[in-house]
Amino acid sequence: MNRFIDWFIISSANPEKLAATVKGLILGALPIILIVSKMLGLEIGESDVGLVVQAIENVIIYVFGTISAIIFIYGFFRKIVISLRRKRLGGAFLG
Repeated sequence: MNRFIDWFIISSANPEKLAATVKGLILGALPIILIVSKMLGLEIGESDVGLVVQAIENVIIYVFGTISAIIFIYGFFRKIVISLRRKRLGGAFLG
């Protein structure tokens, strides 16, 4: 299990960096937080500028949601490709 976690978290391109897959998941947390807070009735902005805040929230949700999905897909695809190349060359998944 620990090997899988390392494989998932560590960048395939540079083992000293965080994987793009994880970066995409972290970036995806922001829209989820905004959606949950909206569902709970928590106000993020002032009441007199509610429409502006709502519009900004919607833009943030869509933009960050799209960006996080793209980063996640790219990172996961890159991780699989690099792992398969290493396995084919007889190397380990890590290092």
